[in-house]
Amino acid sequence: MCRLFSWVSDSPISTAQALGTDLPLLTDLSSIHKDGWGGAFLNSDQTISLEKDTAPAFESDLYKKVIDEFVTTCGMVHLRWATGNYQVCEENTHPFMNQSMAFEHNGGFENATELESLIDKDLLSSKQGETDSEWYFLYLQTLIRSEGSIESAYRKLIPVMQELCPYSSLNSMIVTPDYLYVISAHNPERLPNGMEHDYYHLSWDQVSGVTSAWSSGVRNRTGKPLANYHVLRVSNATQEYTITPIL
Repeated sequence: MCRLFSWVSDSPISTAQALGTDLPLLTDLSSIHKDGWGGAFLNSDQTISLEKDTAPAFESDLYKKVIDEFVTTCGMVHLRWATGNYQVCEENTHPFMNQSMAFEHNGGFENATELESLIDKDLLSSKQGETDSEWYFLYLQTLIRSEGSIESAYRKLIPVMQELCPYSSLNSMIVTPDYLYVISAHNPERLPNGMEHDYYHLSWDQVSGVTSAWSSGVRNRTGKPLANYHVLRVSNATQEYTITPIL
């Protein structure tokens, strides 16, 4: 259970600038989502940089430096609240990354190792941690290879996960050199006890040259809801967007 924030902008800006007066909301959420934080940021040469820390964001010197000083036209941040018995360590800290994309997840699911036989062997050999989220990322990469797009991959992934790995949420955000993707996919019937009804709701908007997307509680403004089982894709070059159903 985690909090997510991402953006695409006309010119390079920091996370603090992307959030504006909402920055304290994100930082304060790390007192609950306290099991580390991470960020992925698109560089000017189209590579992606990762920054991670196992300390809570509100007491992390690295967080303060990255949030204020690292500028980019596309980035995302993840606050982790570890589910199950998954260890708090750098290997389990989001985002996860391959050569062409960074991935962060909010939610949890059962029977993660049921995905092992469905994942390409070369991808399995790259596995570093133990979380369900990394299993999910490896399976998603396998499907992207065969299906050709993230949207098509999710149309294959969702039914398999529903059958093999009952989930509370597969919400995710993905940074690539060309696009930001925001995926809303959650099961309201499996909302964890004590969570607000909108905990897994995602919102987005375009304001003053910045397209941003966020988990509930991250921003004061309402934004536009991203409907469940839909993918928002935003061009890093133009901020043109599409919203595509995946179920």
